[in-house]
Parts: sequence; C-alpha cells; structure tokens
Amino acid sequence: MNQHGLNLTADLDLGAATLTSVTAYRAWNWYPHNDGDSTSIDAGAEFHQSNEQKQVSQELRIASNGDRPVDYVAGLYYPYQSIRAEAVNRYGSRAAEWFLPPTTNAAVGAAALNDYNVVSQSRPVTDSYAAFAQTTWHVVPGVDLTTGLRYTYETKTGYFDQGATGRSLAGLTAAQQVAAQTIRSRYGIANRYEAETSEGRLSGQATLSWKVAEPVLDYVTYARGNKFGGLNLANITTTGQFAANPVIAPETLSLGHQHHHEPQPLFGDPGL
Repeated sequence: MNQHGLNLTADLDLGAATLTSVTAYRAWNWYPHNDGDSTSIDAGAEFHQSNEQKQVSQELRIASNGDRPVDYVAGLYYPYQSIRAEAVNRYGSRAAEWFLPPTTNAAVGAAALNDYNVVSQSRPVTDSYAAFAQTTWHVVPGVDLTTGLRYTYETKTGYFDQGATGRSLAGLTAAQQVAAQTIRSRYGIANRYEAETSEGRLSGQATLSWKVAEPVLDYVTYARGNKFGGLNLANITTTGQFAANPVIAPETLSLGHQHHHEPQPLFGDPGL
C-alpha cells in the first residue's frame, strides 16, 4: 500500500474580506495478495481486490474580516474522484475438494472449479460541483441568526467488467457440462454493465442562538442535508428476472432541534 497527497492554500487579504484558494490532490494505492484458503493446499490460490484511487479538489471562497453586523462566507467547491479496482479470484488445482460439497461428482467439480479464474475490473468516477454561502447576523449582543445554503450537482459514472476462464468441459457429458456451468455460475462468470447517476440538490440550515450567560447557550436550529446516490459496481445481475439496480438511491435528512446548554464542572469531562 502507498499513499501520498499535496495541499496548497493561498490567502489574499482584500481588507474587508479574505479570498482563499485551496487546491488538493491525494492518491491511495492498495495491492493485496491473499491465499484464499489460508492453508498450504492449492485451493484458493489467490483472492484479492486491488485499488488505485485518486482525488483532486479545488475550493475558492471569500470570507468577511473584522467586526460587522453581518459576517459572511461564500464560495465554490469542486471535487473529483476516480477509482480503478481489480478483483481476482484464482482457484487452484484442488479447489473443488475444498470449496464444493463432498456429494459433488468428482469429475464435474474438478472440471468446473479447479484452475478456474475470475477477474473483474470496475471504475467509478465522481464529479461534484457546489456553490455555498453562509451569513451570521448579530441581531443584538449575544443573539445571532445564522443561515446558509449549498447547491450541489453531482455525477457518478462507472462500469463493471468481469471475465472467467477455466478448464475445457469438452470431456464431460451434456448433463455434466450443465452441472459444471451451474457450479461456475455460483463462483463467477462473464458479466459486464455500465451505470450512472446524476442529480442536483439544495441543502441549508438556519440557527437562532442566544448566549444567555457564559457558558449557557440556547439555540433553535433547522437543517436539511443530502447524501447523494452511489453505484454498486459489483458482480450483480442487471437484466432478467432477478435484475438488481446498480444505482443506489439518494437520501435526504431534515432536522429540527432545540437545545439548552447548562454550565459544566470546571474540571473533568462528564462524558468520560
């Protein structure tokens, strides 16, 4: 495994406000190699899923400086993420006797699973675009009204591509070939599909707070947030009677809350 990243932050003081740019890059690469049966038997010769992940983000925001009746921050944000994944299930010369029930016909099991290889590639890509703004109005000393909005448009695209190779089934009878193919279908066969999802959503919050007396704070807040949909790029069936949708639906959360913060002891954390 190796990982690396770079972050560059630049500030420009405009007097009444500060303009900030944050540029970031990060990569994470994972190349495991695992013995699928965890013994010296040549059964699960190699099982692994490697990942090459990279992400780039750019944020540009402006924020007010100094004391003023209304503080503000606003900006734009763009993150990009790409993952290249490879899953390998390589079955050894004794896979059938390890993975299959003892009632399985020996010739059928050996032809179906011994030296059988299943390799899949998947690549999800995410692009997200957001604009946000938040203000804090100091209504009177100790009373603040904070409001914020964020609009995000996100696209996710990807594909799953799986191939399988194994011993020839030509030496089996027709019925045995069907039985061998049935076994292979449980462990992985050729499968390919593409998927995508895109959506724009608005989220926001409003909070009215009152500093009653140090350290007592009363506030009432309402917030609405979103979790965008995703892609399930795995070995699933996307056609036919048992088709599954590779697109995961988005979620929306709305929260209203009222809170009264009581003074706590000077020493010690009551939550410990």
